[in-house]
Amino acid sequence: MKSILKNIFYSFLLVGLTFGCANDDDYSTPISSCVDATNGLTANVTATELYALASSSATQYVSAEDAYLEAYITSSDGGGNFFKTISMESADGKGFSVAVDVYNTYTKGFEVGRKVFIKLNNLYFQINHSSLVLGQLFNNNVGRIAENSVKDVILLSCDYKSEEDLVHHVTVMQAKNNNYINKLIELSEVEFLAAEMGKPYYDPNVVLGGSTNRTIRDIDDNTVIFRTGSFATYAGSIIPFKSGKVRGVMTKFSSDFQFVARIANDIKLDQDVLGEPIPEEPEEPGENSVLLFPGGDFENWSAFTGSLNSFGLQAYATQSAGTGIENSNSLRINTTGAGGNDFVFTTLAYSGLPENPTKIRFWMKGTSGTKSLSLNVYKETSGYFAFNLGEVLATKTVGVAANNQYGGAINTGGQWVQITLDLTTIDGPINLTNFSANLFALKIGSGQPYDLVFDNFTIE
Repeated sequence: MKSILKNIFYSFLLVGLTFGCANDDDYSTPISSCVDATNGLTANVTATELYALASSSATQYVSAEDAYLEAYITSSDGGGNFFKTISMESADGKGFSVAVDVYNTYTKGFEVGRKVFIKLNNLYFQINHSSLVLGQLFNNNVGRIAENSVKDVILLSCDYKSEEDLVHHVTVMQAKNNNYINKLIELSEVEFLAAEMGKPYYDPNVVLGGSTNRTIRDIDDNTVIFRTGSFATYAGSIIPFKSGKVRGVMTKFSSDFQFVARIANDIKLDQDVLGEPIPEEPEEPGENSVLLFPGGDFENWSAFTGSLNSFGLQAYATQSAGTGIENSNSLRINTTGAGGNDFVFTTLAYSGLPENPTKIRFWMKGTSGTKSLSLNVYKETSGYFAFNLGEVLATKTVGVAANNQYGGAINTGGQWVQITLDLTTIDGPINLTNFSANLFALKIGSGQPYDLVFDNFTIE
């Protein structure tokens, strides 16, 4: 019986989910010259027929006559994100892959869109991670075709399809389907999670099977893994604070669908973030705007701490000199989030607050893990109104919520953003007159890191 570790190893090795570098080996002679119908070569086996014969065990294709499968190449190792595997879509619309012991296949005629004829005689095939893979036998599984045999197995046609004829334009939810594995697809109106924007596509500290898994999402929060290997030409590029479209090949490992871009140009994120267009200018304070609590600009730290209720301030919340707006002071929250859903601080009402206020505003900069902030604005009688920031990438306004929630992530890209709590969405008065009672509280979620600075809490 094979060990679990060996099975895992060969799963990565054979299906092509292992990514690596296209090295500098010089193969000056192409693997094969192109062939077409004038050579008398036609396909006589379909991928549909192969799928019907395939199982999780390697099976040899035996035929008394020459057997050919026609397909189009969908992947490329030119960007360093595919290694010794070629993804294809058959002429009858089935995705599959071929394992080859060859580097730099994109320089040897295996360009995206090229039609090929695969000679099936004596090849092995099997279903691995829900998709068909072809190759030679290796330790009772389908392995790579030896370099000196590739030219006799994969015959390059003189015909091409353009990428636009080959690509499937699908949604995130549609793409997570076995039918699209190894096919060329494009996802539009997507972006990376807020917590991943501003970070590199590949992070050596966040690696699984030699690659980094990021996550892309659509406007409805449907997600799919975006996988980048260390040798991808764009591995060190920074994920932008933008949305757009990505093109590449869908793969699968176990039950996880994994989208793999081929080259840097496959990633075209040049639109505003989804649902959060960034305003050109945040709003200026109104005429009756005052600090929400004494020391709300954090210049007078004693005034701020004196405005808090008896629970005081969490130890990880400190005054930070020179990090506020225009190099003023700020409040910094810096914690690994090891505790629960903490009240960072709670302020009391005080004299001088405006009557019938319509908004609370503050400025914020920094990042959180996968959780955001929830804020309490206390009622005139008892209880409070909850305001949940959710995902924060830019200046935004939030309305009242049914209860405290911490979903979303914060990543302002190193820029100050203005947060507005819309008090017109509440259904009763807030506490403005009982100076021994709470007015405002800031809360963080549990189990996630926060590194945020705040300035200029106001009410108007």
